[in-house]
Amino acid sequence: MNNRIQTSWQVFRASLNVMRHNPMLLAFPALIAVFTLGIMLFFAAPVALQPTGHSYLEAAHWKAVESSLLTDDSIKNLSDSTQRHPPIRLKGRASAYLIIIYFASMFFATFFNVAFCSQIFKALDGKPVSIAEGLRYAVDRWKPILFWSLMAGLVGLLIKKLEQRFGFVGKIVMNLVGVAWSVASVFAIPVIVRETAVVNPVEILKLSASAIKKTWGETLLGWVGIQFGGFIAVLGSITLLVAGGMMTFWLGSPWPIIIASACWVAGLVIFAYLSSVAALIYQCGLYLYASTGLVPPPYDRPMMDIAWKTK
Repeated sequence: MNNRIQTSWQVFRASLNVMRHNPMLLAFPALIAVFTLGIMLFFAAPVALQPTGHSYLEAAHWKAVESSLLTDDSIKNLSDSTQRHPPIRLKGRASAYLIIIYFASMFFATFFNVAFCSQIFKALDGKPVSIAEGLRYAVDRWKPILFWSLMAGLVGLLIKKLEQRFGFVGKIVMNLVGVAWSVASVFAIPVIVRETAVVNPVEILKLSASAIKKTWGETLLGWVGIQFGGFIAVLGSITLLVAGGMMTFWLGSPWPIIIASACWVAGLVIFAYLSSVAALIYQCGLYLYASTGLVPPPYDRPMMDIAWKTK
């Protein structure tokens, strides 16, 4: 266990090394977040700002918006304080619009991840990275991005519907199906980036699953990714809070715990941000190893083998 934690921490440090030599990679998640927020506002604005005859600052406007989205029964259920989890049903137009938003979000998430991964592969090859070039690459790959987004979205909806339809047993079965789907599709984005001749989403899934099976065998239970020895960060953050609390007690001033808490929150946010970038860099490195048999620097073979749960 200690060896696994040590190796996963080495993976994190290796991924940080890639970021250090290619700091532009750190801008991608922030850019994606800005674009995602803009897309959400684009789709939400027509609903939230629809004309209702009332000012946007009036409660009556938002009641009218609610009535345009929810059935009468759902509105009654929401107002019933005795129901902890009231069932909510959307009207026909609202359901259709929600489906459009769902598939649009799938498309843009895939689009930006393809842009990001294209530049990660360049970084792993020792080439300079560029946000503009990554976006241009994703535009060139719009067909496989669209088809994969549609298939992934349909699979997600189907799993959710079957869970709801068949109750407890269905939920267990669909959870297993969901795990299998997650493992098989873990390399879907790298496949879209690297296999430029592939457009069919079924073929993308096959190539992703084939890379896993060929390299790591058939004993996989699930995708773990990088653990990073995350408990070390948690332990360190708790130590910081305890130290702040002790200083507050000794000095009789609230400032030490306030400063410690602020540093704790900032540290966790920074760590989570770096971890998300590092995980995607590592995933791209794994695909290079799976597809070419070569371990991309700065990783090594033991680092490639901790990404999976095995029987």
